[in-house]
Amino acid sequence: MTWNGPAQIEKITGLTTLSHLQPEWNALWARCPSATTFQRPEWLICWIEAFRPGKLWTLAVREAGQLVGIAPLYIQQKEVERTLAPVGAAISDYLDWLIDPAASGDIAKLIFRHITDRESSWNCLDFSDLPGTSPLLGLELGDDWEWEPSLHDSCPVLQLPQKVEELRNLVPRCQLRSVKNARKKLEKAGRVQIEVATPETLDELLAALFRLHRTRWSQPGCAGTLLDDAVRQFHRSVAPRLLAKGVLRLYALRFENRIIASLYAFFERDTAYCYLQGFDPRFAEYSPGAQILAAVIEDAVNLGKRSIDFLRGRETYKYAWGAQDTPTFRLRARKHLRDLPQIAA
Repeated sequence: MTWNGPAQIEKITGLTTLSHLQPEWNALWARCPSATTFQRPEWLICWIEAFRPGKLWTLAVREAGQLVGIAPLYIQQKEVERTLAPVGAAISDYLDWLIDPAASGDIAKLIFRHITDRESSWNCLDFSDLPGTSPLLGLELGDDWEWEPSLHDSCPVLQLPQKVEELRNLVPRCQLRSVKNARKKLEKAGRVQIEVATPETLDELLAALFRLHRTRWSQPGCAGTLLDDAVRQFHRSVAPRLLAKGVLRLYALRFENRIIASLYAFFERDTAYCYLQGFDPRFAEYSPGAQILAAVIEDAVNLGKRSIDFLRGRETYKYAWGAQDTPTFRLRARKHLRDLPQIAA
């Protein structure tokens, strides 16, 4: 434990200790209005279990015994470089520290000072996928640092109306017309059904997502996220936990008892996040990807969501719905070479 005025910082290097923090971590998440699924303890602990990254180096901050901040980090070593990076990297679209807005002190600055005071443990910082609301974007470093804040990626977002009928005022007419025609064409060809996973159907629908995603990305030169065994195992572990919390909504478009499209989404607070999707290219003439996305958008409106976040990537289909870019950021930092401490091998 380290004391800094009224706040107490604990460094956590073991998964068991971090897992025991879940109830308090969940309570902190609930007090942070901009937190996403990717900051939930279920997501990040499953990530650690699946990918077994380098040394865990997470900082938890308490005031009067209450958890008011957490920075889930780990140290990744590659040759002589030790990089302090966020837990959840690569497969998470937003990564940020959780800071209680009611905390009395500047918790982000306190955590960062604790990090920089212990630079013998690492020699490079790399914080990516930071949302524009991140407190890290306002931090300042001294002249002895090489500090490289930059745009990282974009998450297109579609603002939603209060009623499904009002989508025609936001979504380009050509897109709505195309989806309507494809829906009619598919219904004319056979029986069509949209399903949302339940505890009983989750395994089947998750397997279908893996199959459809693999079919789409198994072409030479392509690299789909779900082609990696560890990534699939991660989702098998995290999906039932998020489903139990009412967060995961895994959609399937079934045609004549065959799933031809799937969409893996998270419904949090006033936002629906579209994380992964896949479709059977043999049914491309029916636009199954657009059809299932239309169903998700309509569902989100009916459930009172205010936006659809298409998450990382500037794929054309996202803008066809009228989505607008929301940037994410990356912060990289290292001491000037003359100031770097010597690190033992």
